Amino acid sequence: NICSATLRDSDVLGRIGGEEFILLLPDTPKTNAEQVAERMRSSLANTVIKYGEINLTITASFGVTSFTADDDTLEEMIERADTAMYAAKNGGRNQVKTAA
Repeated sequence: NICSATLRDSDVLGRIGGEEFILLLPDTPKTNAEQVAERMRSSLANTVIKYGEINLTITASFGVTSFTADDDTLEEMIERADTAMYAAKNGGRNQVKTAA
C-alpha cells in the first residue's frame, strides 16, 4: 500500500523474486523515474510498523534504468536495474542508484 500510494494508474508494481520487485513506469524519463524511486524509498523508510510492543522500520534499495534503442528484451533492462540495485545494496543500502 505504501508503494502503490506513490504511483499512477498506468504504473505497474510486481514481485519478481523473493525480496525483489519491479516497477514499470511507462512514458517516464529516467530522471523522473529516479524521483519516483526516491519518493517510494523515503516513504518506506519513514513508515513505522507496529508489531505488538515492537516498532519496525524497513528500508529498500532501488536500481533505476530506462528503455534504450539497444534493448532487445525486457530482461536486458532488468539486468541493468538489478546491477544498479546491487550497487545500492553494496553502497550501504536504503538508497537509489541509476544504471549507467
